[in-house]
Amino acid sequence: MDDIAYQEMVTDNLKKDSPDEFGNFTKTHANFIIKSFIESAQEHIEIFSGSFNDAFYDGLEMFNLLERAAKRIDKPEAIRIITLEQKSEKLMAFVDQVNKKLGKLVIVYISTIYKGINKLQHFLLVDGKRYRIEESHEPLGDTMPEKTKAVVCCNRPETVSKWLTYFDGFWDLLRSQLPANG
Repeated sequence: MDDIAYQEMVTDNLKKDSPDEFGNFTKTHANFIIKSFIESAQEHIEIFSGSFNDAFYDGLEMFNLLERAAKRIDKPEAIRIITLEQKSEKLMAFVDQVNKKLGKLVIVYISTIYKGINKLQHFLLVDGKRYRIEESHEPLGDTMPEKTKAVVCCNRPETVSKWLTYFDGFWDLLRSQLPANG
């Protein structure tokens, strides 16, 4: 399927709120899905990522997408981001800037260095029903492969609920380790 047909299929699935799963096989697919999902967010967004990879997210204009979503949702901690490989100073500065503009913590970012032996799957969850769950892979650092495999769905709350429980477990553990003032 070419990129235009793929984008039309994703747009149609979003419009219909389809419970059908489909694949994400390229960087272009990933860009379109992430952009479409964040643009559709009305309640909350969870991002569980290795690093906030500039090579990938800059091309997506991720900061613009997240800022628009934060303004649209405008609730405390509506957008939560965890990175596992390295702290993104650029992301931290962006989060601070947006939250100051909005006068509340709409976007919250926590980073850690994961040293476990198991590869963790990275994912995006939106509004308790949409997901993009990547296949496990080695840390990317500052590079971005052309092939990015993930399973995607526009409306499967029962699956998102399981991943949200997983995310919340990490979130609560990491949050409990932050300094009281930080």
